[in-house]
Amino acid sequence: MTLPQILRMLARRWLVLLIGVLLTIGGATAALQVTGVYAARTVVTLLPPVGWAVGGNSLTDSAATMVAFARVVEASIDESLTGQLFASPDAPLYGAGVRKGEVVYVPNAGGQWAPNFNRPVLVIDVVGPTASYVTDRVVALTADVAEVIDERQDEYVVADDQRIGWKASPDIPEVFSVGPDRARMLGGIAALGVGVSLAAAVLVDVLVKRRTSFMVEGLRSGVGSEPSPRRRRGATSAATAAPTGVGRRKGDSSCTSAI
Repeated sequence: MTLPQILRMLARRWLVLLIGVLLTIGGATAALQVTGVYAARTVVTLLPPVGWAVGGNSLTDSAATMVAFARVVEASIDESLTGQLFASPDAPLYGAGVRKGEVVYVPNAGGQWAPNFNRPVLVIDVVGPTASYVTDRVVALTADVAEVIDERQDEYVVADDQRIGWKASPDIPEVFSVGPDRARMLGGIAALGVGVSLAAAVLVDVLVKRRTSFMVEGLRSGVGSEPSPRRRRGATSAATAAPTGVGRRKGDSSCTSAI
């Protein structure tokens, strides 16, 4: 198909192109209404007791004890036991399309079949519509973690030199904005709209032409198989007149014989 033929085809299917342009404009308008989100992350690291640095305990693994205690704190903060949402512990919460949410978890460095909790830390990840909301939630969750750490140790009357400490990093949550690339988004919508509109125009043109050709072939086959009314009348007259002519010829022969 040459370029002039394509242009003529598009001119014939201008209505399809108009609908495609309107839908593309509507999609671009809706995409421009999408706003970004704000996110912040803080890591609370559990610190070993001061007494462990002096004497320690040769019968227990201090690292495993710290990780187990971090898991207890995680279960106390997140009662739904959501835990880490992604395979990578460093994947952000907004990467899953969450626009408002929060999660507190102990990083899992293992895989699907063998979890591996090897660091006594708790990650606090918050996503929200405003920077102030995100900051307030990170501060509140950090306070909740510190409160649970103290409550669990008070419950078992842990000595001062055996108490586990904690430290948040960073101390002040760093909030950053995450938003879509509008130029790339509009470019993708425009390319998709143009492609779909052209494909729809070609499809409609092919279907209309095929339907028209089927109708023309049907009319031609109908005309070729049925005789015209004038021919039918002529054939009927000839069939009616034929017996009369035959009778005359017989009568003429009898008269001639009598003479």
